[in-house]
Amino acid sequence: MQWVELYVNGQYIDHPSYNAATSQFSYAWDSRPYAGQTVSITVRAVWMGQAWFDMTASNVAVGPAWEGNLDSPVSNTTVSGTVNITGSAKETSGKYPVQWVEITVNGQSLGNASYDAATSKFSYAWDSRPYAGQTVSIRARPVWQGQLWFDMTVTNLAVVPVPPSRQPADTNNNNAIVIAEVTAYGAAWRRGDAWPTAPTSIPIAYVTNAGYLWQSGEAYSYDGSKVEPDCWVPATRVGTLIRTMRVPTNTVVSATLSRVEPDGSRLVTLAVIPPEVGVLVYAVEDQVPIGGIVSAVSDEGYFSATTRTLRWGPFFDGKTRTLTYRIIAATGINGRFCGIASFNGANVSITGTRTLGDGVVVGDVNGDGQRTIEDLDLLLDAILGVIPLTPEQAQRADIDGNGKVEMKDAILWRKLK
Repeated sequence: MQWVELYVNGQYIDHPSYNAATSQFSYAWDSRPYAGQTVSITVRAVWMGQAWFDMTASNVAVGPAWEGNLDSPVSNTTVSGTVNITGSAKETSGKYPVQWVEITVNGQSLGNASYDAATSKFSYAWDSRPYAGQTVSIRARPVWQGQLWFDMTVTNLAVVPVPPSRQPADTNNNNAIVIAEVTAYGAAWRRGDAWPTAPTSIPIAYVTNAGYLWQSGEAYSYDGSKVEPDCWVPATRVGTLIRTMRVPTNTVVSATLSRVEPDGSRLVTLAVIPPEVGVLVYAVEDQVPIGGIVSAVSDEGYFSATTRTLRWGPFFDGKTRTLTYRIIAATGINGRFCGIASFNGANVSITGTRTLGDGVVVGDVNGDGQRTIEDLDLLLDAILGVIPLTPEQAQRADIDGNGKVEMKDAILWRKLK
């Protein structure tokens, strides 16, 4: 066989591509001119210019030739509030005009989009608020004579809640934060009190955002393109510049934890080193492990035993500060600290590995989890050279943390609680 010929309703169309090695043929037939018809398709095998045999498919129904696209939103994006669903849809033969476009979200029909037959464009204003917190798919379906002909779909849309248009500290809703409001808001956050406007449990970033707005001239506006609290931005000029800096660079917030002291406490030190310029307000909070007993909190910080959280600020400046407190752990208690600082509404994690107990009960020389007279006897024997200590035992016996086991450690041992 030399080639094949294609006929539709007896009319010659073209020569399909033919592979003699595999005896396969193929052809991309544009069926649009035949939309709405029932046709027969014939493929004729040819050798030496002679038609040898025909292969025919009869009674082939040619449907509408749809074209379309769902332009907005696009897959794998985030949406919020009112979302404009837009796209285009048409039937190219002109025999099956689109009557409407149905919109569905997660398989549920929302209604029909507005459709312009002249431009083939459709649009639908979708209120996404009932789907807040969900991941959804949207489908647009052109309709002709009540029949859904084909689907255009976008998937994996994350619907986020619409933030309130006013900052929660703005208690009189006048789009301005004054000193009395930011002071009350900061005090409620520091004490862990519930706030009447959501979020009732005040996040630290909301506090420094409120202070940032007050420091930037009090008046603020709402930017719906940003997530909270970054959506509340200064609306006034300070001097000749608009303060738009949100995340300070070169900010250092680190923590250290001392060894156990004779009274059983350990000193926690938080070093806050803001950049030289740009910080208008900051605050710090640190959460201690379960079982930690906190005291001696510096800089008017507040400790909530219920949430195990210490809070300092807000500080309306960019000064370096060293914040401290003491903590005592019950015997055998181990756990990590977790802290953050917030500058101008942007959070920064507190660095430095801190573990309460560090797996070691100081003074528990024999490592049985308790501090008893047997530990003191073992400590004294080691000091007198009667028995050697293992490295782990020496660490527990070194009460003052100077790297040596000596009589001073025995004296301090007796003072441990």
